[in-house]
Amino acid sequence: MDQILAKIFRYIPEWLFVLILIVAATGLVFLDNPMTTVCDTQIADFASGQNGKLFPRAVQVLDPLTGGPHFENILNKSRDSCIYSLKGAGCYSYFRIVQDVLNDFKKLNKECLLKLSEKPIIIKLFSDYIATMSQLAWGERPPSTQLNKKGWLLDSEIKTFCQVKKYYNLFYPPSKWDSLSQYTLSKLVIDPTKVVEVNQTKQQVISEATDEKKEFEFEKVPMDFKKAYNLSLLTFDCLYYQ
Repeated sequence: MDQILAKIFRYIPEWLFVLILIVAATGLVFLDNPMTTVCDTQIADFASGQNGKLFPRAVQVLDPLTGGPHFENILNKSRDSCIYSLKGAGCYSYFRIVQDVLNDFKKLNKECLLKLSEKPIIIKLFSDYIATMSQLAWGERPPSTQLNKKGWLLDSEIKTFCQVKKYYNLFYPPSKWDSLSQYTLSKLVIDPTKVVEVNQTKQQVISEATDEKKEFEFEKVPMDFKKAYNLSLLTFDCLYYQ
């Protein structure tokens, strides 16, 4: 080894060799521990603040199947309570979680917010929320006119909906909104072209069209999707709530 070092120092000054070693060692450290960016920090803080709300949290009860900690999904639990309460009596927790997410968005800069929006959990949160609010506003029967499209929802709830809709259209392309709209409308009405079936009554068709969970116990009327879209909360004019 001494002979090797002697040959190296014959061509490279000792100070330069030491500098090369330091640079190499520093490079290896960064490869093992990549530098944390501002967005990494902001998104990590966001996740920490949303623990137990947007993100599932571990509770003391052990999972009977795995023997490990049980992870309680507060978001899904609160949404289920909301969607099953036709008049929205059980929606407070769900609305609060969504509003908390929007409040925490304000702590991120624009670049980091856009990066966060790519996370599947944010896409799902917004998609589920928009569909759920549209169903709640629609209610047991279609709105009589476009003036009634917000249903029983309060101004504070409409304001939150408008914020989410604004973010959704800011983050994602129009094609994604179109797909979400089609999905949401399929929860509200039945395509008239699929209603008339031989030896089937209207009620049978409606029963087959509803989900197994029967999230809403109301009659889905046959209606053109374009008309339903114009009557739904999806087309609510949010200008006043900006």
